[in-house]
Amino acid sequence: MSVAVKELLGESLTFYVSELFKPDYVHPFMNIDVSVVSDSVKPIPPQWVNDVELDEFGAEMGDVIGEGPVLSWSSEERKQRYLSALRRLELNEEMLTSKRMTGMSKSELGQEKKRVKAELKRYDTDWKRQFKVLPNHSQKEVMRPLYLYYRTVNMKDGCAEEEEEEEEEEVEVRITMKSSREKAEQQIGQLEDILPIEKEYRAYKNIKEELQKAIPGDHQPLSRNCGAFVREPSVAYLEHPRIAMRLRGLVLLAVAAALGLWNSTSFVGNGLPGRTSSLALQAEAAPKKKEKAPWVGPKKGSWVKILRPESYWYQTRGQVVNVNQKPEVKYPVTVKFDRVNFSNVNTNGFALWEVIEAPAPGPGEV
Repeated sequence: MSVAVKELLGESLTFYVSELFKPDYVHPFMNIDVSVVSDSVKPIPPQWVNDVELDEFGAEMGDVIGEGPVLSWSSEERKQRYLSALRRLELNEEMLTSKRMTGMSKSELGQEKKRVKAELKRYDTDWKRQFKVLPNHSQKEVMRPLYLYYRTVNMKDGCAEEEEEEEEEEVEVRITMKSSREKAEQQIGQLEDILPIEKEYRAYKNIKEELQKAIPGDHQPLSRNCGAFVREPSVAYLEHPRIAMRLRGLVLLAVAAALGLWNSTSFVGNGLPGRTSSLALQAEAAPKKKEKAPWVGPKKGSWVKILRPESYWYQTRGQVVNVNQKPEVKYPVTVKFDRVNFSNVNTNGFALWEVIEAPAPGPGEV
């Protein structure tokens, strides 16, 4: 039907236009009488082409009638604002490139950074207050020396923080090493501490008791030998040959037991110090209990959009483990996360849904 109407209209327009170009075509407008008045009889007044400035005409955007609005500061005014900022900071252009910050402490560097940042922000704020927009890169070119100075101060401040952190770490390392050394140098005082050398320790104790029995009790200890008290008997007591021989044998056994105790092969390292140092280092190097990884999914109560069901939520999204589309549910669907089945959470703490955080739906969208 529409094709027939188009063909009919096309034929009608073609016929009408062709009639207009025929030589015998007649139209009422062709017979209108035209009166021509010469300029000498009735001249045209020339005033109508003069420029007339209308009232309330702002001549905006650089119209030829007047000057347009001011859209930026002149180069002289920008330079003056830059110099004013230097005066407030008590700086000059030479000081911006000198090594003025070498002797500054961390607190002084932080204060200097705040002062320079305030002046840079003042320039942008004044510009926006006057022209309703922030200045672009070229309009802030005059402030480039101050920006470079701010960056230098910021870098120095960061280096100072790193140095302080390194010093703190060194102090912690020294404290840890001192504590380890003190633990390693502690004397053995518990039964479990002597288990690796129990045999040698018992032999030493027995020999020490034999020595104490062999020497009379009225003589006080005057010297030490390898950790055992040796009483110096009187000359008359030592003249007895059997007692003197027994004393010499016990002393030799005590020395041998003490040396065996000190250089026992049951120790790791070099004897007693090596064993205690090794035990202290092993205790410090024990692995700590692994902490549970934090939840990386959406927060409970937030609106989420389920893209596909039964697919894992990973820190790197897009990896789908199992997809089982349900024909009665049209995905994606927006729900609250507390309505998602929380039993669908694997041991790593990731929800068994591939979802993205979404804004709350409008009425009738859920």
